[in-house]
Amino acid sequence: MAVERTSIEHPVVHQPAAQPGYRPLLAWTVLIVLVLFMVVNWADRTILALAAQPIMQEFGISASRFGLISSSFFLLFSVSTLVVGFLAARVSTKWVLLLLALLWACAQLPVFVFASAGMLLGTRLVLGAAEGPAAPMAVAVAHSWFPVERRGLASSWITSGASIAKIVVAPMLTLIIVGAGWRTAFLVLAIASLAWAGLWAAVGRDGPFTLSARSKSSTSADREIGRATVRRAVFNRTFLVLLLAAFPMYGLVTVVISWLPSYLEAGLGFTRVESGFLYGLPSLASLVFMLLGGAVTDRMLKRGGSSRVARGLVPAVAFAAGGLLIAMLPFLAAGNRIVAVGVLMVGYGLGNMAMPIVYAAIGSLVETTKRTTVLGIFFALHTFSGVIAPWVTGVLVDAAATRIEGYNHAFVIFGVLIVAGSILAGFMADPDRDRVRADA
Repeated sequence: MAVERTSIEHPVVHQPAAQPGYRPLLAWTVLIVLVLFMVVNWADRTILALAAQPIMQEFGISASRFGLISSSFFLLFSVSTLVVGFLAARVSTKWVLLLLALLWACAQLPVFVFASAGMLLGTRLVLGAAEGPAAPMAVAVAHSWFPVERRGLASSWITSGASIAKIVVAPMLTLIIVGAGWRTAFLVLAIASLAWAGLWAAVGRDGPFTLSARSKSSTSADREIGRATVRRAVFNRTFLVLLLAAFPMYGLVTVVISWLPSYLEAGLGFTRVESGFLYGLPSLASLVFMLLGGAVTDRMLKRGGSSRVARGLVPAVAFAAGGLLIAMLPFLAAGNRIVAVGVLMVGYGLGNMAMPIVYAAIGSLVETTKRTTVLGIFFALHTFSGVIAPWVTGVLVDAAATRIEGYNHAFVIFGVLIVAGSILAGFMADPDRDRVRADA
């Protein structure tokens, strides 16, 4: 029987039933719900930053200590991402996502009732553990609904949840903080998590581009082959160099999540309400660049283009351009706060454009049954930068002569690291070359 490969992950045997069918209406319905999932996920992360100044003033917290509380969110974030990535191969991702959303609500409610610096630290630890697996699980579910040549755009929409949260939800949360107090904003997010869980219980399920539980490997020999496949994927060149590029970029993302409102308010002199509304501007640029990048690279692959270019060189160039602008921000802005916001918008947007393309490249390295595990490992490793970056930024702010100087030092450091990682990725990333097959 003739066999050919028409996609990265799905060999097609010439029988009508062998190829799962793409169902656009249902696929996009599930994708929209997953985007809402990521909007709630990122709103949960941003709330601490939006409330940073009143929290620091109320509890007498220094910048370095607040940075430590922000970093605590990521302490278990990576570990839980890794653990759930392995477990998800045996459990339907529908129930994984439902449980995660319920845990988010449970982590936010205590802050509304028993707010204190210690409570913030403890609940951020729990929330980070519950939110760590969210992105790789959402990407894996989205990929199960779309054929490989459409997954770059699907990944971009999932990643755009962060931008939508900061563009649309952050100003609303800011108004709640100013008008009803910062504790009320935590309550609102707990309710949002519960509402999403109800929606997902009604419509959520895995798509046709995945294997049923009965078709997954069950013998010890098959399981060993599967483990060997994951090891080869994790230690190949494309995985490693994209990790080195994504690690500092995600560090910058966590700095923006944790410190941007304070940078705008205490560093650049905007009011609290202005800072809440401006908070979304870098994410607006990210949204535009990510959707554009996903659509363009998908189109390149549909036309027979090389994944070396579409998912290797394109993200490397985006990382390099974004990182360079971030590193140059203190010099390009030269004390002009409008220029500073503009440079941050474009640099952050370009760097973030690369992230969903990188996720699509990592997901393409292995067959369908191992995709969730490999994506989970990648997310666990590159998001570990969040444990370090917000705390380091707080230390730099406390140590600097002025707050703006401390923030500028952080931008230079992360920008340079992003550029360095992008150079390695540009020369060495090649998903086609490094694709791992179970029979290899």
